[in-house]
Amino acid sequence: MSDADALLADLWAVDEPPERDPAFVIAAMERIEQRRLWSKLLVLAAMTALVGLIAWAVAPVLAMIGQVLTPDAVLPYAGAALMALFLWSWASDRLQPLEV
Repeated sequence: MSDADALLADLWAVDEPPERDPAFVIAAMERIEQRRLWSKLLVLAAMTALVGLIAWAVAPVLAMIGQVLTPDAVLPYAGAALMALFLWSWASDRLQPLEV
């Protein structure tokens, strides 16, 4: 190996990249968390739409039951109970996004 080769090898050895790049690790972790967030938001949006569709479909039946039992008393409580159940399942992390 000549002196020029040794000099180049020494110069290249000084500029070696670090073993771990903290900026890259943080960027990769951020991207993974963003994917998880969007996945969870998509599941929550779908669940909200499904609950709304079910509530819309069941509203006439609940209205009839509400008129039979006590007018204007059952429907708000049923809606509140349904929303409380959904919020409880969301807050307790029972709704998990699908693994992709």
